Amino acid sequence: MEMNQFLCQDVIGALELPTMLHLAAKYGFSELCSRLTDLPSVVQAYRLTDSSGWLPEQIAAHMGHSQLASLLETFREVVRWLVKIFLIAEPILFLTTMMLLLSLINNEINNKINKTK
Repeated sequence: MEMNQFLCQDVIGALELPTMLHLAAKYGFSELCSRLTDLPSVVQAYRLTDSSGWLPEQIAAHMGHSQLASLLETFREVVRWLVKIFLIAEPILFLTTMMLLLSLINNEINNKINKTK
């Protein structure tokens, strides 16, 4: 019975915060968010909402992490532009551009995190 209870809590927790990005946004883990933006799968994570229908930057803002929310929103806007580029450009050009821009954004996030320490 106890094992089923733990499994149910895990399932509920996974629905509440579907990705590590959502978890990091909720608890204000700026450095973890920065590391996660290095991963290609972050684009998919940005499309998911939590159980309340909130995006990662909305979660961060709601929890009072306004600087992190702002950085995540900026990143979301860049991802939107990258998707537009993908629709009109060759896939190799898109991937190269995406990796370059994600790297630049990640550096900017790291710089802002280091300034707050």
